[in-house]
Amino acid sequence: MWATAVSLDVPVFLHPAPDGIGRPRRDERLARFDADLTLGFAYEETLAVMTVLFGGVLDRHPGLDLCVSHGGGATAWLADRLCHAGRTRPWAPSWAAEPGEVEARLSRLWWDAHVGGEGSLTALCQAFGTDHLVAGTNLAGWDQCTDPAYGDSSLVAVFEANARRLLRLDK
Repeated sequence: MWATAVSLDVPVFLHPAPDGIGRPRRDERLARFDADLTLGFAYEETLAVMTVLFGGVLDRHPGLDLCVSHGGGATAWLADRLCHAGRTRPWAPSWAAEPGEVEARLSRLWWDAHVGGEGSLTALCQAFGTDHLVAGTNLAGWDQCTDPAYGDSSLVAVFEANARRLLRLDK
């Protein structure tokens, strides 16, 4: 799949499904308080980032443009821990022990800015900058109107320019 996306020069967007749809629920506690939407999605998105990062997907497919929904879940908050894990864990690929290598691979990912709050958006921007940040939408979703980024005209311009690059609209 990754090789096909690269050969077609198209980006890939990753977005989780609610836990328990089409398979048994991983943890019944996620049914309470819509935790499958708040915590479950963040868990899945963070796990997806770790998988493509440490699993070598980005290394095998250097031309891959991958955008992760909701700012990659908890990735911005855990970025320092991912770097530390890369340097210290026995399962980590050899490249991960080199200073800046985990960060370099994380900076290749694209981030959907629909993160649900100003603090989360600030953390995402601080962790990864804004050059791979695109507007997110949750059309008809329960949280579609909560994003503060859409009131910031400077970010809207950044989102538009980045989306044009990601979607190859200027080619």
